[in-house]
Amino acid sequence: MTRRGDLKRRLPALFEAQGGICAHCGKPMLPLSVRGEPVGDPDMFPSVDHVFPRAIGGLNHFSNLLAMHRRCNSTKADTLPNGCHLVWLAAVRAFHAPSMRCGSRVATLASVWPS
Repeated sequence: MTRRGDLKRRLPALFEAQGGICAHCGKPMLPLSVRGEPVGDPDMFPSVDHVFPRAIGGLNHFSNLLAMHRRCNSTKADTLPNGCHLVWLAAVRAFHAPSMRCGSRVATLASVWPS
C-alpha cells in the first residue's frame, strides 16, 4: 500500500508531465516551491488524484495518478474517469514511458490509448 508521503513525492513528476495544468478543469495549478510544497491559494494547490478511484479498486500505481487542483479533486471524488481524464492519463503515461515498466513491457502512448 502506498502511503500519503509516497503520493506526495510523485506530485512534482505529475506536475511536470502535465505542464502544471489541472487534469480536471484545464486551468494552471500553482507551481511547487523548491521544497515541493505549494504556495498561495489552497484551492489552487496541486494534489494527487486516482483516476480509477481506490474505492472501486484503483491502484496506487503511477499509471493511475494525475495532478489536479485540490478543489477539482474533491469535486471528482470517487467517480469514474471521463474522457478528458483518460486523455490526460495517456499523455502522462507517454511522458514517463521509459520509467514506467510493467514487468518487461514499457507503457507507451499506443499501449494506453483506448482503441
